[in-house]
Amino acid sequence: MYSPEVLYILGALRDCSVYHDKAARNYVIVFYQKNKTWLDEVLKPMVVSVSGKNPTVDEYKPGQYRLPIYSKRFYHLLKDVYGFPVNGRGQTHWEITPTLRATEPETLIPFIRGFFDAEGDVTVNRRSPYIGFSQKNACVLTCERNIG
Repeated sequence: MYSPEVLYILGALRDCSVYHDKAARNYVIVFYQKNKTWLDEVLKPMVVSVSGKNPTVDEYKPGQYRLPIYSKRFYHLLKDVYGFPVNGRGQTHWEITPTLRATEPETLIPFIRGFFDAEGDVTVNRRSPYIGFSQKNACVLTCERNIG
């Protein structure tokens, strides 16, 4: 149903922008990250495999990187097939699709990895170490917690 690369990208999209720039006539998917190595070595090869595009990571602010993909086909795949909300609605309105919810938990491991790599954090503190996810969409966090 879903390839591991698609599942990973769907998870990583939780820290991404997907929009249609009508003035420039561009369909844009942009991943933002402080970790340039993750964008270059982990995410970019998957994006190339899934989208057929070969984007370039750039530093748009000091210490802040982005991986922009300009693709009408990839944009519509995310919007029409994977349910990314229409322009202006943002992440808080992006639910996990019924197809993804019905997928076996073991199959969703790449999705969870992508989600964690984009939105997760690990705090190592002698008093209270923890692993956490940060996300505005509480429904997505609830679904993540219930997997498995």
